[in-house]
Amino acid sequence: MFLPFKFNSRPSAAGFSLLEIVVTISLVAVSLVAIISVATKILQVENVTENDFIAKGLLAECLELAEARRNYNVTSSLPFYTNLTNLPPLSEGQVYTLRIDYNNDFTQIGINGNGSVTDSSARLNYDATNFYQYASGTPSNFYRMLKTTYHTGTTVHSTDYLDLECQLYWADRGRGSTQKLYTTLSNTANLH
Repeated sequence: MFLPFKFNSRPSAAGFSLLEIVVTISLVAVSLVAIISVATKILQVENVTENDFIAKGLLAECLELAEARRNYNVTSSLPFYTNLTNLPPLSEGQVYTLRIDYNNDFTQIGINGNGSVTDSSARLNYDATNFYQYASGTPSNFYRMLKTTYHTGTTVHSTDYLDLECQLYWADRGRGSTQKLYTTLSNTANLH
């Protein structure tokens, strides 16, 4: 037997109620806020990581430049500390603070080792062609200083030597960060 299909005479509700719309908009808004918050945090971490990476490279470059200067001095029959300290007379424990870059900029910062890494003359400039240096370019967030301490020969070091401390400071988003790297440069003139 065939039963005829009956249509409901009442109209069905088509669309959403106001409450459903408000709940949906609220859920979308909360999701967007969470996504934007995560994206912002990722960008902040990326910026901090990039600055930390640059800082480590600038610190290593500082000590490499000092070592290259010492090597140049020795092979040129100059005192090994030329440009890394003031001219003699040098005395045990005397501290010098200077800026250093690959353009042979060995300028003293402060007097008698009292220079500060945040001194305006320690600020590095960035130039896409010449990278980080003091002479030209756009002022960067990075300040670099080399602190050298002269020592006479001891039982440990048979010759005079320099303790080097490279300091790098940068400020980002209202917070400052300082990193340091150390090494010792011996007078290798007697080895040649």
